[in-house]
Formats: sequence, C-alpha cells, structure tokens
Amino acid sequence: MTLDITDNPQLLSAVLDSITAGLAIADANGILRYVNRRLAEMFGGSPQDMVGHSASEFVRGEAVEILESNLRARAEGKTTEYEIHQVTKDGEDVYMKVSGTPIFIDGEFVGSVAIVTDVTSYKAVEQALRESEERYRSLVNASPYAIFLIDLDGKIIMLNREAQA
Repeated sequence: MTLDITDNPQLLSAVLDSITAGLAIADANGILRYVNRRLAEMFGGSPQDMVGHSASEFVRGEAVEILESNLRARAEGKTTEYEIHQVTKDGEDVYMKVSGTPIFIDGEFVGSVAIVTDVTSYKAVEQALRESEERYRSLVNASPYAIFLIDLDGKIIMLNREAQA
C-alpha cells in the first residue's frame, strides 16, 4: 500500500482522524461537511452527529454570535482566530481555540476549514496562576512590615501598602 492520499479516501480519513486537534470543513452556508473524531469528542458526540448540521447548532450562549461573525468574516476572505467556551453534553467545560480559513475555488467562496484546539488545560493553569498571584498579593499587603522589590537596575517594581506609607 502506498501513502498516496489522492487515490485512497480511506487513508485520507485515517490521517485526518489521527490529528490531535479538531478539524471541521463547512460549506458556504456553514453546514458541516466533514468533522474529524477529535472535534466530535470535544463536543461530546460523534462525527456522524455533526455532519450535515450547521456549526451553530453545536454551540450555545455568546459562542453562537462569535462563531457566526467569524463565519461571515471567512465568507469575506478573512482568516479568523478566536476562543469559545462550551459545556459538553456531559456537563464538562471545554475551552477551544479556533483558527478558521476560507476556501475559494476559482475565486468563489465555497466554504471554510477550521482547526480547533482544546485549550481547557491551559485555561486551568492560567486560573491557578491568577489565584496564586492574588494570594501572594494579599499576603504581602497584609504584612505589617514594608516589603518592596527592586529590579537589577535599581527600579522599584513592587511596594506593599506598608512601604507606601
């Protein structure tokens, strides 16, 4: 067997399903024509559940307008990048970064392709960092002693309340 995907739709499908990011191809009307397994997993379903439906059917809340405005931008030839937050059918929070590119054939917009990356773990790390910084800031500001940080150039970069008094 050769690895020529032009003559082997099964090989192409296997390759697209092995990608660790989600992949969607939508027609000019926003109807999903291809969804790989990873994207379907992010939404808590299967590719068969999604193909043939509008991409907007699988998002809720503010994500609907974000998705639709980015689909309109792609129809105008613009590449888009944005984040959306979703809750899966199982009630899990999922944060996704979407990179979408329009597809033009002979100058006519025929649809778009989107790569969707699950950034949920990154969001959790960012939140933990913010909480840690807030605890540090509270502890430093609650100290009855003057605390300050000076960089290597001698510039003061942080003062607690006591040091400002």
